[in-house]
Order: sequence, then structure tokens, then C-alpha cells
Amino acid sequence: MSKTTRISISELQALLLKAAIGTGFPHGHAQALSEAAADIAQDPIALREAVACLDAGPKSLDNLEDETGLEVSAVSPVLAAPVAVDALQAGYSEIRLKALRCPQLMAAMLRAATRAYAIGFVLERAASGHVLRLTGSASPSPSDVPQQAAEEINALKTLAALTFVPESAASRSKGAGAGLQDND
Repeated sequence: MSKTTRISISELQALLLKAAIGTGFPHGHAQALSEAAADIAQDPIALREAVACLDAGPKSLDNLEDETGLEVSAVSPVLAAPVAVDALQAGYSEIRLKALRCPQLMAAMLRAATRAYAIGFVLERAASGHVLRLTGSASPSPSDVPQQAAEEINALKTLAALTFVPESAASRSKGAGAGLQDND
């Protein structure tokens, strides 16, 4: 019998967040993974897949847009789930996920997104076993998205800037520096 340990959902959430950031995933994607902690905790396969996907690290997404929707190829759910949710909220009716690794983890992340963003989806496996389909329903229209006060948003941006590394020759030599609009 394998050894088990008991941790709270909050602890699992923090571990998932730190592990995703530590293995090179963008912060927003790491956050999406951590928000699925309760769903992942209920599914030992999803937890095993989370470890495998994080251990493999982020791989780039190959996206193809056509008249029927968006296709994302060779993906980790840690990257694909937030992209799929964003695409559904942007009005795509179907996102085709080709060569998706870790389908249990993807399902857990989408269940969390369903609660967080009030979207619906159907995740189907195609006959080939290599394509999963995500069809959104009940996603909010852009006019339903609440507007935020510019003063508070600007204050949050100022506070977020406290995480920036001070500019120096040493930091630039280690790869620091980004475009003016880069916020991850």
C-alpha cells in the first residue's frame, strides 16, 4: 500500500501554485491550476497528472483558428485550460484540443473554471483518441462583464509593480527586461 498524507485544500492550492511557477509556467496559468485544487484533490489521477505535467514543464501552444473554432495542439492542461476558457469567453463556440496530455487534469481545471466564470462546457473524446472537444455555453457577453473603477485598477497596478526587480546591468545580464505591456 502506498503511503498517503493529509493536507488541506489551501495547502494543496499553495503547493500547486508554487510548483507551477517553479517549473516555469506563467503566473496566470499557475493561478488557474491552483484554483482547481479542490477538484484535483478529489481525483488521484488528476493529481498524478498535475505532477507529470508540471515536471514536464511548459511547452509552447500551437494555435490554429478557422471558421469552426480554435484548435490548440500538443498541450498541457496547465496551459490549455486557461486558453480554452479565455477563448470561450471571447465568443468561440468550440475549441479543439489535439494531443492533449493529462485529460483528468484538464477536466478538473475546467470544472473549477465552470464555477469561477459561469461557463458551460462539454469535453468529448474523439474516435481517434487524440482530439478533445470543448464547447462553451452560457458564457457571458462582453457587455455583462463588470467595469472596474480606473482608480482602483491603477492602484492595483502600482502595488503589483512592487514585485518588479529593480533595473540594473546585473539584472539585464540575467535576462530581466520586458516590453512595456508585459505584465506576467
